[in-house]
Amino acid sequence: MDIFKIHQEFNWVNQVLFSSQTEKHIEYCVNLFNNFMNKWRFEMTDDLKITFDRDFNENCLFQTEKVLSL
Repeated sequence: MDIFKIHQEFNWVNQVLFSSQTEKHIEYCVNLFNNFMNKWRFEMTDDLKITFDRDFNENCLFQTEKVLSL
């Protein structure tokens, strides 16, 4: 498992999410995250999958609230 590469890609997905300015962009980021999880599904442990999923969902909620408040 190349944890460094996986973590870099996860950080990139989050950067894209945090640059989102509309709800539609956030929807695309959710799709991007799902693609990321599918790409690495055989390389990640269950704990890592849970952690990434939780972190992304928290970030997504934060960004959605931020976009809706604009």
